[in-house]
Amino acid sequence: MVLKETMRLMEEIDDLIPAWPIELGKGGLQRLKLRLVTDSGLWLMPSKFKKEKRMATNKLYVGNLSYRTTEDELRGAFAAYGDILSVRIIEGKGFGFVEMESSEAAERAKEGLNETELGGRTIRVDEARPPREREQGRRRY
Repeated sequence: MVLKETMRLMEEIDDLIPAWPIELGKGGLQRLKLRLVTDSGLWLMPSKFKKEKRMATNKLYVGNLSYRTTEDELRGAFAAYGDILSVRIIEGKGFGFVEMESSEAAERAKEGLNETELGGRTIRVDEARPPREREQGRRRY
């Protein structure tokens, strides 16, 4: 009974306890909080925050582009977040890719530009996935 009451109180004050990002190796960060778990003192416990995944690449997918958006306009929008290595818009598809100098610059650009307006449309910026391997042989038409 006492443990249940303690856990309920901890949940109520959870937002008041600061969280610190802790590196957990490849794959991201986990936010941890110092919490009073027993009478013996403070313990470092995982909080209810989810892991924050770091970007593994410096290449970004940019979706929902206007068909009139040019590579120069796209380059101009991303230039404020770091040096750009390449910009490529897939013609007639409404999406493209921007390759930044580093994954940190790509992360900043993603956070700063996702769901913002460019060319009259709200763009979607996300980490680019690696291209899928295509089946060799006959193409379906």
